[in-house]
Amino acid sequence: MCLYSKENKLKAADQDIVCYKLVDKMEGVGYKSPVMGFHIPQGVINGKLPYIAEQSSKDNENDYTCSIGNLFQFGPGLIHTFKHQPKEIRYYGEGSQVNAKLFECIIPKGTKYVEGVDTSMYESYASEKIFFKRKTKFEKEKHHKQPYSIDINDVEYK
Repeated sequence: MCLYSKENKLKAADQDIVCYKLVDKMEGVGYKSPVMGFHIPQGVINGKLPYIAEQSSKDNENDYTCSIGNLFQFGPGLIHTFKHQPKEIRYYGEGSQVNAKLFECIIPKGTKYVEGVDTSMYESYASEKIFFKRKTKFEKEKHHKQPYSIDINDVEYK
């Protein structure tokens, strides 16, 4: 999952930030991230250990992986979470709809993160670390209106 932001740098969280992480339950193995397939150890899922981002694959000195007009893309190397509790299961990869589990998490105070939208325009975060707090359910109501949206007219092409 990629995140797009008008910000080009990660910033340190000035307080704990509640977020939501979608994971896939793997039979007999535990959990994995639905897009990149990173294994999530049991000590992380039960909240005893932090989930720390894999080493970034970006090839420049910037926090973002690339820019598109006046938007910056944050891709591999950061943990992607939702800002609001999703209302439905969203398809991200093979088997995700069947085995998807949702966890309430915390981006701890002091952790570097950025806020933006994912490829489906849902408000999201990309951060260097999260703590899993508890398994939760998908909400049944209609989607939140997204106050952080990107209008195609905001994109500047050079």
